[in-house]
Amino acid sequence: MLKLPTNAFNFIARLFSLCLILLIGYLIIKYGLHDLANNRHNSKLKPVYFLYVLIAGLLFIVTILTISLLGIIKVTEDKSTGTITLSSIIRKTTIATDDIDYYFVTKHIGKYKNFEGLILNLKTNNKIQLVGQNLLSISDFKDYLVDENIMFKGEHEMMFPFN
Repeated sequence: MLKLPTNAFNFIARLFSLCLILLIGYLIIKYGLHDLANNRHNSKLKPVYFLYVLIAGLLFIVTILTISLLGIIKVTEDKSTGTITLSSIIRKTTIATDDIDYYFVTKHIGKYKNFEGLILNLKTNNKIQLVGQNLLSISDFKDYLVDENIMFKGEHEMMFPFN
């Protein structure tokens, strides 16, 4: 039985970033927009437009962080039954190894660290992305796919939001 554990440090760092951005957004909305309502600015350019753009940017970052946190964070493979269990925060899915048609290898080159990943293409044309930002030991799972004679189709770009 092969288990790919969660990349806990990266997961916790993104969760902390999400909380920090939500706090900053709350403070901007509470105090920034409150001061504008009381006309406490002495600029001819209305700063409310800047705050709206800033809030929209923060909401975009919150959305991307939330989507990345809801990705697959644990994979368990059971050779005896031929199944793979994919777990995220909100759901758990089990697929048969025979349901995997082929897979791609993905790479994300970051400023500080490079992340590997896999995209599993199922026979139903659904795609499942496993990323190093959420999982450790992607290479072990890749070795498992090679052992199971699942077709390798080369490299592919990571899917949103990990690209």
